[in-house]
Amino acid sequence: QKKNKIKHIFRNHDDFGEDDLIVDKPHNVINSFPQYFENYLPKLKNYNSGTIIHWKNCDRLTYKRANTIITHLEHRLGRIYRHFIDNGVTINFRAYNQPKGNYPSVIEDLCRPIRKFDPLFLATGTIADKYNDGEPSSELFCPDKIENFIDSNGEKHEFIIRASLAKENIQYPDGKPKSKGGKTGIGKLYGDVQGISLIRAKRELRIHNFDYPLDNGYSDPKHRWWKIEVLFQPKSDELLGVNANKTDALNFRYISDSDQEDQSVDYIKLRYQLASSVNNTMTEIASAMKTRLEALKEKVTNKLEKCPKCNDISLKNGKCTNIECGATVKTCQVKGHENIELIKGECPACKNVEAEPLCTIHNTAFNEKGICPECEETIPLVEDEIDELISILENYREFNGDKDSIRSLINWFTRSNKKQFLVFVSNPMNTSQFFEIKPIPGKFDIILVNKSHPFYEKHIGPLRELATSGSNQDIDGENYDFEEALDSLILFIISWAHTERASTTDQGQLKRFRQRFGINLNEIMDVWGSLS
Repeated sequence: QKKNKIKHIFRNHDDFGEDDLIVDKPHNVINSFPQYFENYLPKLKNYNSGTIIHWKNCDRLTYKRANTIITHLEHRLGRIYRHFIDNGVTINFRAYNQPKGNYPSVIEDLCRPIRKFDPLFLATGTIADKYNDGEPSSELFCPDKIENFIDSNGEKHEFIIRASLAKENIQYPDGKPKSKGGKTGIGKLYGDVQGISLIRAKRELRIHNFDYPLDNGYSDPKHRWWKIEVLFQPKSDELLGVNANKTDALNFRYISDSDQEDQSVDYIKLRYQLASSVNNTMTEIASAMKTRLEALKEKVTNKLEKCPKCNDISLKNGKCTNIECGATVKTCQVKGHENIELIKGECPACKNVEAEPLCTIHNTAFNEKGICPECEETIPLVEDEIDELISILENYREFNGDKDSIRSLINWFTRSNKKQFLVFVSNPMNTSQFFEIKPIPGKFDIILVNKSHPFYEKHIGPLRELATSGSNQDIDGENYDFEEALDSLILFIISWAHTERASTTDQGQLKRFRQRFGINLNEIMDVWGSLS
């Protein structure tokens, strides 16, 4: 607290057992810092006051490299102290190399200020900026709610409740109900800070669910998209039951109408008031999210896409239904399909193709560009290979013999760098064949799934319709995701094809086995239908 009168205390955790009560020894006073500190912080001698915490022999660190520690610390510290950083406080990282016995040298690349991390995603200049071009990815859901509470001593306490909701294009980046916004870089950040943020005097105590009930439980990924922040001042510490190390407020918890006890007790009365306000906000957000989802489902049902000219979700079969616009397009407007030509106003990839949901070669999730980071880039097809695929696909009614559109679809196969594609085509002349494999050696496999097979007609087709519409269903209290079910079925077929292609067994024998499987499946479906 005073220059040249430095209070010093030392604790060795090795002196205490795991369950021992740790009692600090009295501090002593030293007149100057050890040279060790001044080597690292030459400006230290100019400080009149401050605190240094020096940890030695840290044996329980999850991360030990300076750059990894800084990355993980920044997310937490940038969030906890975001309001201070926003008001001009600078917290710096400084990292050093110190070869044994030598003077420490600064690692310049790691020396920088901590960036703020706003869990409401309303601020700019944050860690999230790189994912959203420096724009806030959420919007204020409603004006701040001010909850005033007068305690039994007549003292006034003020609580501010702030809420945000992710912008629609962040939650649904493809403009469709089942867009996987949670798998994008910004979506993963939203998932890292799920819950309610409790702020005391501009510092975050904790981010947690605080026992508030949520639809389908805390694991439902839709809860990442809304955020709530509750701010209060230190004068309310006792009322809220703020603990000694300022990391929680024990009386800030959900309490239902049936659980409230004596409303004459201040902290119970306050707890109920705050719980009612926060819970009402959560209910309003849930309703808004449901309305948003239903509107998207309506657009998908009407098969409307975003018009590149007027930016309305008004494009149907390649033509804008907005009378004032009326634009026409020749290629698909869905992200990743931009260069695929439409067939009678419909994208053959959207309508007829499903790609592998993860890389079956490396068992790795695709990155934000839809590419496996471990796969080598696919070599473009030569003209003979393209002609061969065109001759295969043009005979199916789904492609209407449109060679130019088929060619753009095949080029998309190569660009997307995936290894297996399920193409759904009708083969009414051979209803017993479930699927066949057309390999392009060293590049990818096309798996032709027969839409005329009873298993497709009864199960896969309806499931694709449900997955496309974004429908979910509650079964025995669990939320059933039709898109995940479809992905599982696609993975099963792709894994079969991949195993078959990688096998050293006679390929002709494997093909006959696959054909026999399709026949048996067909026969079982007939028996199944007669029993139902």
